[in-house]
Amino acid sequence: MTAQILKIKLNKKELKAVRDVRESNGYTHADMAKKLDVSRTHYSMFETGLVETLGYDEALKIYNIFGNHKDLDFLLCGQEPLRKDSEQILKDLKDLIKRHE
Repeated sequence: MTAQILKIKLNKKELKAVRDVRESNGYTHADMAKKLDVSRTHYSMFETGLVETLGYDEALKIYNIFGNHKDLDFLLCGQEPLRKDSEQILKDLKDLIKRHE
């Protein structure tokens, strides 16, 4: 039995948020690729929407790189805006992240 990898699909607004936060923090595609342990090309393709899905582990890494930036909360739940029942999931995930820092 193979493990199933969780993936999320981001829309254009969410991809723009990732790009805006990356740029406002002074990171290049190459910087992000190195931090995520992927090629610069792969990261660039992700941010421009050419890679349709993002592994949940990669999404969590991006979220953590930027210090749990509020504009990237959708990376934790894979959707934006959050549904009411997702708000508790988001809170629980943030608490879990803080405990492992």
